[in-house]
Amino acid sequence: MWDAVEKKFGRDGIEAFHRLTLLTLIAQFDERSKSKGYSPSILSRFVHSFQRIFDAIQDPAFEHYKTVGDIFLKDLALCRQRMFPAGAQIVVPQSSFHRALFYRGGIGQMSKFAALMSKTGGNKNWFQIHTHLLELEDFNPNGWDECYLRIADMLAIYPSVRGMWGGSWFYDPALEEVSPRLSYLRKVPAENGAYVFYSNIDIDGGALATSESRKKAYESGNYLPKSYSLMWPRRAMLDWAKEKRSQGQT
Repeated sequence: MWDAVEKKFGRDGIEAFHRLTLLTLIAQFDERSKSKGYSPSILSRFVHSFQRIFDAIQDPAFEHYKTVGDIFLKDLALCRQRMFPAGAQIVVPQSSFHRALFYRGGIGQMSKFAALMSKTGGNKNWFQIHTHLLELEDFNPNGWDECYLRIADMLAIYPSVRGMWGGSWFYDPALEEVSPRLSYLRKVPAENGAYVFYSNIDIDGGALATSESRKKAYESGNYLPKSYSLMWPRRAMLDWAKEKRSQGQT
């Protein structure tokens, strides 16, 4: 359908079609969201995301809706409610991770993975987090804590969801040496009940594109970007959220 629209009306036509699609979905949000059970904290983030999309649509210099790239697809997923915004991350509400992680990190990882499966009951029906390049203003320690708290709100609403998971180069323990300012991304969950598993070598995953120091460490042979998966079981995450809120964070 997109190819047919672009073929007939060009890039300006497909951009107009994409913008109209997003606006139509936003206009239908109240009706389409009735069965979702969003928490107040998540609803407030939808308002934030939709305002950002409104601003982008009105900006003549904004061109990301002319192509079907990552930015447009994530905004479309938010407007379709196939994902929900939580601040520092956006979230797929029903996801699973690959059981092949069991084999990728040696005997120790096998044992940890088996323990995770025993504790949570399976690798399906998890919240999966993703980074959205247009929603990075809260990509800092406090912003991530607030994101986790919002996701915990949703775990409380959906008792069948087993927890939260994500995969990225920034869960690599090596960052404690090459990018210590980012080590909180792994340490906060890992020190509060989350499991971290080696996934694969990840040269093209963004670790080198966003930091000159990591690029130099890679070129000198002192750093090899690797992707890790982090799984935070629901009980542990809810316990962390309860403790965090007892300290005054909302």
